[in-house]
This record gives sequence, C-alpha cells and structure tokens, in this order.
Amino acid sequence: MKKIACVLAALSLGACASDATFTRHMTAEQIMQMGATPVAVTDNNFGLSPTWPSSNNSMSGAAGQMSQGLSGLGAGLLVGGVIAMMEADTHRRAVQNADELETIFTAETLNRAMEQTFRDLSGRPMDGSITVSDVSRVQKVTHPEGLNDTIEIITIYNMSDYSNGIRIMSEVTYRDAAGVQVYKNLFTYYSAELQAPELTPEVRASLVAAITRRASRATGAIPTSGTTAGVDYIRDIRDARDDFLTRAEKSILVSEQWLQNDGAMLRAEIANAHGLIARYAMVDINRAVDPTGAQPPLGGIETLPDGRIVEQVGDGFMAGTYVFRPAGATLKASFSGPIALSRNQTSRNYWLLESLKSR
Repeated sequence: MKKIACVLAALSLGACASDATFTRHMTAEQIMQMGATPVAVTDNNFGLSPTWPSSNNSMSGAAGQMSQGLSGLGAGLLVGGVIAMMEADTHRRAVQNADELETIFTAETLNRAMEQTFRDLSGRPMDGSITVSDVSRVQKVTHPEGLNDTIEIITIYNMSDYSNGIRIMSEVTYRDAAGVQVYKNLFTYYSAELQAPELTPEVRASLVAAITRRASRATGAIPTSGTTAGVDYIRDIRDARDDFLTRAEKSILVSEQWLQNDGAMLRAEIANAHGLIARYAMVDINRAVDPTGAQPPLGGIETLPDGRIVEQVGDGFMAGTYVFRPAGATLKASFSGPIALSRNQTSRNYWLLESLKSR
C-alpha cells in the first residue's frame, strides 16, 4: 500500500514554478556527446479517452495528465469516482463512447503503435548527431523512476467533448547520465474535425441502433426495464425518436463516423500523429540552444503536402512547443478536463494498482 501511495503522490507533481517556459534544450556540446540514444515509450493507461464537459474541470485536464506523467491512474480514478457522481449521465455517455473507441484502439495497441513508429526510426540518419539506437516500453505505475541517458516519450489520446475532433499530446524528455533533465518539449496533434449529419429518417434509425448497441455492450443484451441501465436506455431511445438532435445525440452520430470502416479515419489520424510527433521530436532534440540566449523565430514552420500546418507556439509559458493542425481549419472542438475510461481499461487499471500491494 505504501508504494501505491507513493505512485499516486508522484502524480500530483507538475512543472517547476521556477521554469520560465515549458521547453528545455541542450547545448551543441551536449548534443554531440549523445549520438545513438535509446528511446523509452511510456505506457499510456487511459487509451483513447473522451473528454466530457463538467462543472469541475480542474480535477483532470490534459495539462494535469501530462504533468502527472500520464503514467499514473489518479486522473482516471478520480473521473471514475468523484466526478462521475456529480454528473452521472454525461459521464455514462462518455464511458459508452470510450467502450466503442476501444473496439478500434486499446491503450495497449496505441502503445505498441507508438513504439513501432520510433522503432522504424532506429538506425536511420537524422539531421543531427542524436539518433534512435533502440526502443523499449516502460510502465511508470510499477517503475515510476526516471530513466537516465534515455529519450522518454509520454502520450495522451483524447476525443473531444462532442466527438468531433481528436487531440494527441506527447511530452518528450531526456535526462543525462547523471539524471538531470536537459531536454523537454511538447508536441500536440489535432485531427480534422467532423460534423454531425442533418436529421433524416435514416439518421434517426442509425442513432437508435447506435444507442442500442452501446447500451448492450456490457452484457450483450438490451438492459432490462426497472434497472438503472434500463431506465437510461428507455429515455435515450425515446429522446432519439423525436425531431430534435441534442448535443449528446450529435456526439453519438459523429463518434459513429470515426468507427466506420473498422475505424479507417481514426486509424489514419493516429498513424499520422505518431509519424509527425516522432519525426519532429527527433528534429527538435537535435536543435541546440543558442549560447547567447537569443531565441529563434517561432510560429509557422512548415506546410505539409496534405496542407497540414506545423507551427511552434510563439510566446508565453508554452513558447517553442509544437502544434500540428489541419489545413485552413479553425479548431472548434473543445476538450474539457475530465476524461472517461472504458470499462475494460478501468478494470485493467484496478488490477495494475492491486499488483502493487504485494510489493
């Protein structure tokens, strides 16, 4: 139990108050000394987790997950406990959405995909002396200590409040052989955004089918009347058959678009995000800090062949962090603080914490 308490205590740590900016870069001399360097992909314990609007967003946000290392389960447990009691219906729908998304990507498949992306870079020449020597995985819940002389990558995956967009954030860090963190940056990828269809008889039928499938996933059968799940299901079906689409119903319809064709759009966005994050992480880690203290110009860096914009935040605490956004799009998707985990992932996290009790 003491080790569990230590793990959860570590989750509350954020950036140092004395840091002027989030990012940290090495000198040219430090970069030259590194050469081929191992990469460790930290296991994500949340999966592709939907965010959901709550009256209390302070308890678990993306920044909080990132500063907590994304390795611990505190955020997920809080969402599953305290916040869920406050706004159970919104959370219920978000969990159902997480259950559906997990049919395409589990946390494990996301972890393996990111690992493979960096493994594909192993041995390749880079624009600088730092290259990838080998790639491993690390579970920070059971091994919370930092790794020396290793590039570490920590990633969170979120679907927006109403399912219209995806955000993938990776923090990349490097501690030298003495355990001093000498590099850190953040890479944030935003997907193209989807829109809900107009209400037609066909769309209404699709909505009813989606609600029924989601309600039935836990037991394989439609919830029986008289139970809490049955009451929720009857109400959802009744509302779905009227002539108005609520935001919650639009969210279901948009989420269904991500799931079409075995999640083809979802898979494409995840693969694109992984590739861009890995590529620019290795470019950035090879960029030396100016010994005079002068800052390089920030802002737009590159427009990719598909029109996607790569830019760096120009000022403030997050200056120098990377953002990958779709071409010509005003990002409208909102990502609230609370996240929902699938029921399977919540169970996995429970047993992961239970495994610490015997240590």
